[in-house]
Amino acid sequence: MKRQLIKPPDTYLGVVVPDNIKRAWCTWEGVQWRICRHADRGVLQPPDQRFSLTPPEALCAVHRRHWYRWRNRHFAGVRFPGPGAGDGFLSPYMAFEQSWAWCRWEWDEQTRQQMRQAEEICLSGRSTQCESRRISSDSEAAA
Repeated sequence: MKRQLIKPPDTYLGVVVPDNIKRAWCTWEGVQWRICRHADRGVLQPPDQRFSLTPPEALCAVHRRHWYRWRNRHFAGVRFPGPGAGDGFLSPYMAFEQSWAWCRWEWDEQTRQQMRQAEEICLSGRSTQCESRRISSDSEAAA
């Protein structure tokens, strides 16, 4: 297993961190566990957890670059573009801070989905963008 860059704590938000989550702290499983701990406390828009992730070692250079580009995006007050984005309607009954938090959470969620999609596409073995697959298929075609 890859060495984790972040040492997992013994407790998180007052909850003892199980050993399996400590081992998976820098993975999607660890992210989901931390998000659930915030939800348990009634925080529906927790701090973004994607910066604690490390990409899978098997990602090719192209998809690793995509993965980091998505991870390094920051919410700047603009709704997330593309499929699944919000409709841009914010309730006039919602406080500005609350609507900002919802938009930020939506942005973070969409960004995490793009990171996971880059992983799934690369690790599926079907992507033509993968450098190693492109090189091997070019050499097979030349032979």
